[in-house]
Amino acid sequence: MKCPKCNDTNLMNVLGQLDFCPGCQGTWFDKDETAKYFSFEQDIPNLEVALATAQKKDFFCPRCNNELEEIQYDGSSDLLLDRCNGCEGLWFDSEEVDKLMKLANNQESAMSRMARLRQKLNEE
Repeated sequence: MKCPKCNDTNLMNVLGQLDFCPGCQGTWFDKDETAKYFSFEQDIPNLEVALATAQKKDFFCPRCNNELEEIQYDGSSDLLLDRCNGCEGLWFDSEEVDKLMKLANNQESAMSRMARLRQKLNEE
């Protein structure tokens, strides 16, 4: 697979499934991989809202060669990602993985909220 940003650089497989560009240090996440690796329920929190403001870009999906569109990850951050409308994969520029990691660390998953609630009820 070719990098959508560098065009001539082949993506390397890392962590078993993710595709990484050694040139620009971007990362390709196939559909559902973002949710899996960041422990979210879905790749994009509110896809309908994100797609409403999507803007076509002159970059193409490394998986299916459809044109990528830039979407805002969620309404509370400045994180912009490139998404393929065909295979629904996401391209993260080098700094965007770090931004999502920080967002993930600041958000509490439903599982951890339930575990905390269960612990609190057991203490009472």
